[in-house]
Amino acid sequence: MFNEKEIARCIDEISLFDEVKLNDIPDIELYVDQVYAFIDKKLSHLKRNDKDKLLTKTMINNYTKRVY
Repeated sequence: MFNEKEIARCIDEISLFDEVKLNDIPDIELYVDQVYAFIDKKLSHLKRNDKDKLLTKTMINNYTKRVY
């Protein structure tokens, strides 16, 4: 389990970063690779290590199939 000090450090670390604002997202049709690169760039601070993936191309494809 985490102690109070470790939890506070994690909260401080997360709160240092900006969220992805709606205005940051381009209002154009994007290829899967472009969406993947955009999200990876904007949210890379949330990764535990460099090899972690926040989003995969499969996740994007599954989402777009469900929406459309």
